[in-house]
Amino acid sequence: MEEMENYNDVPEVKASAFSTALYYGLIGGVILSIWSVIAYMSNLQESAGWLNTVISIVIFIAVIMMATKAHRDKKLGGVMSFGKGFSVGFLTVLIMAAIGAVFTIVYLQLIDPGVLQEAERQMERQMAERDMSREEMEQALKVGRVFIQPGVMALMGFVFNLILGAVVSLISAAIYQRQS
Repeated sequence: MEEMENYNDVPEVKASAFSTALYYGLIGGVILSIWSVIAYMSNLQESAGWLNTVISIVIFIAVIMMATKAHRDKKLGGVMSFGKGFSVGFLTVLIMAAIGAVFTIVYLQLIDPGVLQEAERQMERQMAERDMSREEMEQALKVGRVFIQPGVMALMGFVFNLILGAVVSLISAAIYQRQS
């Protein structure tokens, strides 16, 4: 049998990134949704918001990294281009972000709509602390109320997750790419 001269002679393994992304995206989306409920129920969101954010980001990054590595090792036989690594990572993010957006809407509209009223009250308190006039407060609240609607919050979270996820997917693809 003739030995291959270089890795370009290795037949490319065709494997869909979607199946890997769907698996890890669903798992990541569900874990992050459960974590959000735990954080809200334990009042971690208010008492230690930074800790909640750190834990959420760690879960988010870990899922993307695991999806990229699993796709390379289990679906592509240990060889993966940068582009394929990015694709599986970003598709995973897309699925997690979609689940997160749906969860945000369901949570804010059905499970605990009081969160929105509390957010508005907190905006009012912060404005009062800044010694804003009543007229300035009304104008600022009018603008602020736009951003505390479930659909807008879900959309902003979705876009933020896509941006952060694109960066993490680039890093993950760079770490796990392997040409031969």
